Amino acid sequence: MYSGAEPPPTGGYPGVSSSVDVRVEVRRGHGEHPGQVPLPIMSVAASLLLALATPLGVVSLIDSDPGQSAPRKAEITPTHRPQPWPSPPPSPAHPAMGPPNRATKSPSVTNTWVVPIEGYVLITRGFDPPAATWLPGHRGVDLAAVTGTTVRAAGSGVITWASQIAGRGVVVVLHPDGRRTTYEPLNPAVAVGQVVITGEVIGSIAPGTGHCGRGPRCLHWGLRRGQEYLNPMSVLRRGDPVLLPATG
Repeated sequence: MYSGAEPPPTGGYPGVSSSVDVRVEVRRGHGEHPGQVPLPIMSVAASLLLALATPLGVVSLIDSDPGQSAPRKAEITPTHRPQPWPSPPPSPAHPAMGPPNRATKSPSVTNTWVVPIEGYVLITRGFDPPAATWLPGHRGVDLAAVTGTTVRAAGSGVITWASQIAGRGVVVVLHPDGRRTTYEPLNPAVAVGQVVITGEVIGSIAPGTGHCGRGPRCLHWGLRRGQEYLNPMSVLRRGDPVLLPATG
């Protein structure tokens, strides 16, 4: 019997001769007729031939009962049992979808602008750019304020500076359109890399002398595009609550 995937080669099996010469020498006992071969010896010889013709299996010989006229057939037990097909691993459970991360805010490109100090604001000194970058001038506007006044971001953006410059606290906000606004003198309430939105608190007016000298405290608010100084009041809409300085 052959149970392989391919048919056996022509002429028999590898390593097994097509003609097997089995010689059985039988010594006659007392009273036995010459030429007769006892039945157990014939059974062993037939089993041997079956084992030689079955290289892929193991031949299990079962002796015949003394009362039976013929031996039982040999049972062949295959040495290679088919293995069950492995079950696929279970699919990993999908992670639970949590609420979106609200800690990160993105500044809007269509920015809205507000006055950095809430309420009606008095401009104590207006924008007066110098004719050349090395000449004196006023590169922003001064808004009247007292120590501790809350200062807000005029527009949304990212904090690029929140530290001291020449002894004064300065906060710089980079806006989506590439412009930057500056605020001084401040006690900063933000950190570099922080994203802020329009109107968000970025600090408060610091005590002591500063940009406004020894007179009334003020917020110096500046606006730049690259190295060019711009009038920060130009970003506000008409009707924003701003009081211009008195003339006369």
